[in-house]
Amino acid sequence: GTYVATKYAVEGYSDSIRQDLHPWGVTVHVVEPGIFPMTGLYSAGATFKDAVTKRYAELPEGVQKAYGEAHLHSVREALTGSLYGVLSNKDRSKVSEAMAHALLSPSPKYRYRVGVDSMTMYLLSFLPEWLRDTVFELLPKWVLGLDVAPPAHAPKDGLSIAKSRYHAPTKRVFMVAVVLLAALLLWGILRLVWL
Repeated sequence: GTYVATKYAVEGYSDSIRQDLHPWGVTVHVVEPGIFPMTGLYSAGATFKDAVTKRYAELPEGVQKAYGEAHLHSVREALTGSLYGVLSNKDRSKVSEAMAHALLSPSPKYRYRVGVDSMTMYLLSFLPEWLRDTVFELLPKWVLGLDVAPPAHAPKDGLSIAKSRYHAPTKRVFMVAVVLLAALLLWGILRLVWL
């Protein structure tokens, strides 16, 4: 929640000052790196797990009970598996190359998306919200093989209650076809870009 909000704030501020400073010949460029686990923020997956566990322990007892240990465990495993596994990028030099290009190129880009996960998120941003939410709900199971446990005291049908409030197509065939098409498109693009 709050981490993502800070990223949106920086992005919005950068877009705003880019437009404000254009008349003075000043350019602003955004570098959006994906997940690079070797940055020192967390030295290893275990450290990240410890940080999540520590933060959970700091929550009031009522909040801990509302979410439950099973939810904590499944979220921690899903985040660790994605941050240090499937979604992590190994080559940090790509970030410095993007920064150097933004600073030194005669025709730099407005935005640099660095890493497979950053480009994936960009491509997913073109999907309708309901479909993007569905992809994010299914991602831990599809990619990491994890079933994320719902919070302990959430209604058993909470997800379907929330989904029913949105006016989105409900035909599973259409949804599956669109998800498969998006996955195929993404796979093809990633193969072209990184192979």
